[in-house]
Amino acid sequence: FFDFMSSNNDRLKVGIVSEFGEELKNGIRIDLYKKFDACLSKEMKNLKCFPGDIGLQVDVFTGDVYCHCCGRFVERNGIEPIAYGKEEAICFVCEECNGVLSSYQIGEKLKNFCENGRTLESIVKSTNGGGLS
Repeated sequence: FFDFMSSNNDRLKVGIVSEFGEELKNGIRIDLYKKFDACLSKEMKNLKCFPGDIGLQVDVFTGDVYCHCCGRFVERNGIEPIAYGKEEAICFVCEECNGVLSSYQIGEKLKNFCENGRTLESIVKSTNGGGLS
């Protein structure tokens, strides 16, 4: 499949490997993802592989990935998946957050995300002329 994709699509930016079973906990999911990423990036220079988990958000136009710490979409080569918590939820942390936040701060942000999810955003019409606020 990956040989076919690499020979037929130069614009492919992100590969997502998913459906890791419960038996692949204890760090095996992250290790397996890293092996896939190394193999695919060797064959397809523009491709970055990520483990598919409930928190993965990818911009389909740019290939940028959502950072669970700062809440921004970050260039795909500047973000790293990490396992969090007893259930080893896979979260994504950008290089900037990894460099300026302590492991405790990152853990607290990931805990908040895993327990509460992402805050929903809404567009509310203003009462002063119908504009958006």
